[in-house]
Amino acid sequence: MISEPNSTMEERELANLSQLIEDFDEETARELALAFLEDTENAFQRLEAALAAGDAEAVRSCAHMVKGCSRVINAHPLEERASALEDCARSKNWEGIQSEVAGFKAIYNSTRSLIVDYTSE
Repeated sequence: MISEPNSTMEERELANLSQLIEDFDEETARELALAFLEDTENAFQRLEAALAAGDAEAVRSCAHMVKGCSRVINAHPLEERASALEDCARSKNWEGIQSEVAGFKAIYNSTRSLIVDYTSE
């Protein structure tokens, strides 16, 4: 049995893993968390390439992918940041994209660390 995977309020705010376990079961929750890591890593590689190429549609696509993956594991802050980035990219608002990217990456990195810790228990 996994101990409470969300030990602090900050972690619960990043991703509600307890709710994920409750909604499914421990094994399925872990599989979804691992899929999040795999899928978002690929999306981030594509995001970096899209930013370098100035390709707003590719930025939007990557943000949309991360948004969906985040929703699945109850990572609502990341889902919200991905949605904001997606909106900026949809309207080709490069100033907005640039202002969203840093916060998006910071929340992604924090969420990713939490999920890596959870899946390695």
